Amino acid sequence: MNVKQRLEKVIRRSVEGRAWHGPSVKESIAGLSAEEAAWSPAPNLHSAWKLMLHLTAWMEEVTGRLEGSHHNEPLRGDFPATGEINAENWGKAQQDLESAVNGLLAALEQFPEERLMERTVTEKGPGLPYFDVLAGVAQHNTYHAGQIVMMRRMR
Repeated sequence: MNVKQRLEKVIRRSVEGRAWHGPSVKESIAGLSAEEAAWSPAPNLHSAWKLMLHLTAWMEEVTGRLEGSHHNEPLRGDFPATGEINAENWGKAQQDLESAVNGLLAALEQFPEERLMERTVTEKGPGLPYFDVLAGVAQHNTYHAGQIVMMRRMR
């Protein structure tokens, strides 16, 4: 297994499951209704839904970086708005998550392995090496999946 394949495996597991650390993003949101996903334990804390949109936005941003885009923040914004709280929008948000991870992994597959240690470019200049950004996606997903699990336990 090469480095890109390992990164793909770690990223996919952070979203879809079979991760050693505990629930993936999809496992952490499984069975939530739109209303449950929109619940927040305090006014200044993000809901599970907002966290999932945040993860989606950042996976799209990293996809863009692999494809040559240069932004400091996702085009959707760091924490996009949920819109109206209903089952249709919640379902769309979950589909967008699926599309984001599939798009990221497709971009990774096309990305030359020899470029993984090159630094990304941002609007502010050189960023982290692509490898670190990609590994960071899995870490980011895992961190927020843990937050969602904790919120579910608070309800």
